[in-house]
Amino acid sequence: MTYIITIFAVAFVAILAGFLAGAQSVWIVIALYAAFFIAFTAYAVFCARSSIILETICRIPQTPYIYLTFDDGPDEVTTPRVLDILKEHNIRAIFFVVGSKVEAHPELARRIVREGHEIGLHSYEHELWYTFFGKNKLREDIERCAAVIRDVCGVEPIYYRPPYGFKTPNMYFYLRRAPIRCMAWDVRYYDSVIKYSPHIVKRIVTRVRDGSIILLHDGSMSRRPDASGNITETLPLLIKALRDRGYTCRPLS
Repeated sequence: MTYIITIFAVAFVAILAGFLAGAQSVWIVIALYAAFFIAFTAYAVFCARSSIILETICRIPQTPYIYLTFDDGPDEVTTPRVLDILKEHNIRAIFFVVGSKVEAHPELARRIVREGHEIGLHSYEHELWYTFFGKNKLREDIERCAAVIRDVCGVEPIYYRPPYGFKTPNMYFYLRRAPIRCMAWDVRYYDSVIKYSPHIVKRIVTRVRDGSIILLHDGSMSRRPDASGNITETLPLLIKALRDRGYTCRPLS
């Protein structure tokens, strides 16, 4: 595992440097190592595109396609609108669903699959402290979400996106033995936070490359009723802008 190897390798170098530097400089070496440890760990955990802890798909290079992904659904208001827009434009996407919402809106989850989209895991309840789950609780959460998807939709999810894109060593220890791959993104639009604007679409399109994975939301864990409503205004214009640039949107499989 890259994270553990790097931490121990740098620790060994730091100890050796402290020994060679003598007692007067040892605290400087310790302080520098501590700063490195904090910065390196923060990047490994909080950077969605990082594969330091867990191998993560954030782009599919050397393909002329774009992959639209939707998080935090299904939502009884927004998801049907998103599905209607995708159907109108003959586009298939990947929906990373929350297990408890699939239980609450099973017909919407079945519609996602029925219309040719893929479904991925996005935890059972999308808890705020998800990143700090222990090994057993994390395993139970992922398996519970997968079981709900199997029971409701009749499909086996093979992609997993942790809430907020944060990754921990506990995820690595579980997923390295599971037939599930971690997927993040390389382009995102804060559609559950930022009010719709044509400039947002332009900003997304200018950042897109061949094989880009775009993060969008058809649901929200916010209590604001309009938190995920911006996507229905943005999505048609985004699709048009991508097609004008010659891109085709498709699911991974």
